Amino acid sequence: MIHDFNTHGFGALDPKWSGGGPSKTDPKTRERICQIARCCPRDLGWPFSTWSLSKLWVRHRA
Repeated sequence: MIHDFNTHGFGALDPKWSGGGPSKTDPKTRERICQIARCCPRDLGWPFSTWSLSKLWVRHRA
C-alpha cells in the first residue's frame, strides 16, 4: 500500500475495485429483508427486541 501511495498518491487509498463474490440475494429479496429490518421484531410477533443477520434471514424465509 505504501508503494502504491508513493506511486499514485491519494488515489491509491480509494481503489476502484470491489472485492468478494457475486451477491447471493436478488434485489427483491434484499428489499424484503430491508423492510423487515425497519420493523421492531416484537411488532411482528417475535420474542426479541433487536434483529441480527441470522434472525432476519429466518424471518424472511417464514
